[in-house]
Amino acid sequence: MRKRKMILGLALVLTLLSSCGREPQDAYWKDSDRPSAAQAAGTRQAENSSEQLANAGGQPEEAAPLSAVPSPVLPQGEEPVTGADRAAMLKAYSDVLHGFYDGHVDHTGQDLGYYEESGMGLNRFAVYDVDLDGQDELLVSYTTTLASAGVREYVLGYDAESGTVREEFSGNPTVIYYDNGVIEALWYYNRGRAGDVLWPYTFWRYDPQADAYRATEMADAWDKSLVEEGFPDSADKDGDGVVYYLIEYGDYVDYNSDTPVDKSGYDTWRESFLGGANELPVPFVDLDESNINSIR
Repeated sequence: MRKRKMILGLALVLTLLSSCGREPQDAYWKDSDRPSAAQAAGTRQAENSSEQLANAGGQPEEAAPLSAVPSPVLPQGEEPVTGADRAAMLKAYSDVLHGFYDGHVDHTGQDLGYYEESGMGLNRFAVYDVDLDGQDELLVSYTTTLASAGVREYVLGYDAESGTVREEFSGNPTVIYYDNGVIEALWYYNRGRAGDVLWPYTFWRYDPQADAYRATEMADAWDKSLVEEGFPDSADKDGDGVVYYLIEYGDYVDYNSDTPVDKSGYDTWRESFLGGANELPVPFVDLDESNINSIR
């Protein structure tokens, strides 16, 4: 995926948010901190972060076996929206985009805020069948705000019966979409002990019955070179100085009590979600009036 453009004034946001505790999913990022695909996949980089973090507590005894993760289930293809229905869908998507562009509000009317110096062109959108259900969704990445709650990426679907737009996914705007219905949503923060080894993330999976994405599990890591005291050596079976924490969505990593796994366990867990899936080439364009008008 191409890098997000840097937003002027993010330093202020980071300062305001720095007092917040570690969050399971949502935290703020800036381009200089944005992880590469290699970091997301857990590839160790040559140079570790120079910033030392707080010391840890005790260590777990043994790495617990991985919990079974259901195989991805792809939705059954629906009939593509065509003719008058498609025209109505694109009109609804256009109206939503004008809400973002003109009023700085999302599809529900929530005010997202707007940082004028950054310019609206830094936001992006796409009309693309990202959940593979046979119907195009509207994807919107909105980043030009100093309000942390306003920095979001949305996957919005269209209900032809009611003629309304509904939300399938909303999260931080550092998202990777795969062709098996899985989303890898990187956290805003990397403030734990992973350093450059891995940027923590959450896996979401498309639920065709609900026509929405469901958060499933999350990954974080501990790099011994950053914090040596309390490092769970017994779990580091390959001896590379890195262990991985695989936790249910909504939980927090507890370095004192959670049982980590080594790289092979992490790879097995990750493969259970992706299984050779490929990243989708979502055709994002700048959120401007010309591009908005072009979809109608």
